Amino acid sequence: MKMMEWVRLPSDWINHDYGLREFQWKTDSAGSDATAALMTLTAIAHHADTPNGIARLTYNTLCFATGISRAKLSNGLDVLEKHRVIERMPEGRSTYRLRRFNPPAKWGKLPAQRMYASGRITVFKDFGLRKEIELNALKLFLLLVALAIT
Repeated sequence: MKMMEWVRLPSDWINHDYGLREFQWKTDSAGSDATAALMTLTAIAHHADTPNGIARLTYNTLCFATGISRAKLSNGLDVLEKHRVIERMPEGRSTYRLRRFNPPAKWGKLPAQRMYASGRITVFKDFGLRKEIELNALKLFLLLVALAIT
């Protein structure tokens, strides 16, 4: 299936619940886990079905798209679930639901198709999960997406 140019990202958790504040950089690995979480969220949102917000993606597909390891992917998914952004396995293995996904409600307009080259999110190739600025860049990007509501 061809990826859409833009996809819907539930944005209430960003705009009204100040959810991005929960993604903090800390001196331990938690900072890189938060970065991995937002990278993973981007890939999940790109592949979510429009009617129900469910993405069917294997770990291999998510790791390839984001360029992160399986361990960091797992940690990132834990962070997303902890902050109630996604729900794991709503319809079996390798499925993720974007929480608060409601197409008639407000949502952010997330670019999709042009972010990829050969199945990878191109901007993430420069992310090493070692710098706080990577997390801040993702938070700023998602804030801008959330402000571009329809």
